[in-house]
Amino acid sequence: MCNLLLLVAPSLSPLPGNVAASSIDTMPNQAAQTAENWLGAPQSQLRYRYIDVMYSSTDTGIDNVADDDTGLSLKASYPVVERFYLLASISQISGDRNLATVPVVSEKLEVMTVGLGGGYYHPLATGFDGLVEGLVTYNHQTIAEASDDSFGYFARGGIRWLPTTRVELDLDVRSVGREDTDSEFGFGAVGRVHATNALSLGVGVESLDDATSLTAGLRFSW
Repeated sequence: MCNLLLLVAPSLSPLPGNVAASSIDTMPNQAAQTAENWLGAPQSQLRYRYIDVMYSSTDTGIDNVADDDTGLSLKASYPVVERFYLLASISQISGDRNLATVPVVSEKLEVMTVGLGGGYYHPLATGFDGLVEGLVTYNHQTIAEASDDSFGYFARGGIRWLPTTRVELDLDVRSVGREDTDSEFGFGAVGRVHATNALSLGVGVESLDDATSLTAGLRFSW
């Protein structure tokens, strides 16, 4: 019996098991390569985990506005899965409105907007990404001791481009809408200088219908 076992044992070669294990080990790499081919190369050189702090001055193009509106905004972006990221924002804008009274009375306008949504980016070339973003917004407006609440949206599609390692351009077309109002369409353009890997300074211009805004601020990336 012992001799029989010794004769049989050599036939139990470990080779098939090793081949099977090797095939299994390569499956994740093959799956990752397939996903990369489906999503498309190259990999993005831009960061989508950041916090923006921006100041804005807006010429509304409205006749009953004495001075430009001014505001502050905070926007955060955080990647969740491959090329998708979450977005959250809050802004506060204030300005004066001349009421249709005799004599004319000027009242303070305050608008707070909170947004929540997401975005998707796709590398088109090295240092050149296309993107789309959308947020659902909640708007609280007060003027002359009266207030109004409404929901709306913000959507944009555009590009982010790194012509050099220190300079970034962000260009888009956009649309903004609120309940019971017509949607507005326009564009945005921001130029950023990367002072460090984590900090960039940006200035830009935004336009929606008759309103034009100048913006300036900081972006913290990590």
